[in-house]
Amino acid sequence: MIPLGYSRNVISGHLPGGESFQMSVWANEAPSDEAATQAQADAFASDFSTKLAGTGSPTSFLGSAGGYDKITVYSYLDNTGKATFGAESNITGGTGGTTQALPDQVALVITLLTGYSGRRNRGRIYMPMQASTITNGQISTTNVDNISAWWKGLFDAWNAHLGTQKLVVLSQIRGDGKPIVSLEVDSKLDIQRRRADKVVPAYSKSQVLA
Repeated sequence: MIPLGYSRNVISGHLPGGESFQMSVWANEAPSDEAATQAQADAFASDFSTKLAGTGSPTSFLGSAGGYDKITVYSYLDNTGKATFGAESNITGGTGGTTQALPDQVALVITLLTGYSGRRNRGRIYMPMQASTITNGQISTTNVDNISAWWKGLFDAWNAHLGTQKLVVLSQIRGDGKPIVSLEVDSKLDIQRRRADKVVPAYSKSQVLA
C-alpha cells in the first residue's frame, strides 16, 4: 500500500517499434491540489528539458528513433493506495541523438542510496542505453562520470523545488521513505526485460528433429 503524503514522479519515453519506458522517483511530499500537482510536473519537466543540453544527457545514449516524452506527477493524499491527483507536462528536446547500436532492452542502472542498509532502502532506475559505445561489454569511465553528474544535477534541481522535502526511496511494505543522499552508476550495462513485450522478431525458423 502506498502511504499518504508522498508523490511519484515518472519520466516516460518511447523506443522503436512501439516500445515505451518509464523511470520514477518518489518524494516525501504530496501536492495539495490539482494546481500544485500540475506546478510540480511543469517544474520537473522544465528542469529535465533544460538539462538535456548538458554533458551526460540521457538523449546522448538514445537512438534517434527514441525519445523522452513527459513527466507525470501522482499525489497521494490518503491511504487508499490510489493517487488523489495526477498531472503531466511534456519534455522538450527529448529526441535521441544518434544511431541505435544496441537492443531496446539495454539499460544502465542508476542506484539510489539513502545511507541506510537493506534492499528496501535502495532504489533503482533504468536509463535506456541504445546508442552507447561499449568496450569489452562496458561503457567508459568518462561516460560513467558524466551520466552520474547529470542525474545528480537533475535531482538537486528537483530537491530545490521540493524545498524542505526531498526525493526518497519509498518502502511500501514498511510504509515510509528515506531521503536519497547519493546515487551510484557503474560501467556495466543491464537489461530491462519488460521493454521486450512489443518487439516483433524480424525472422524466426523452426526445425523438426529426425
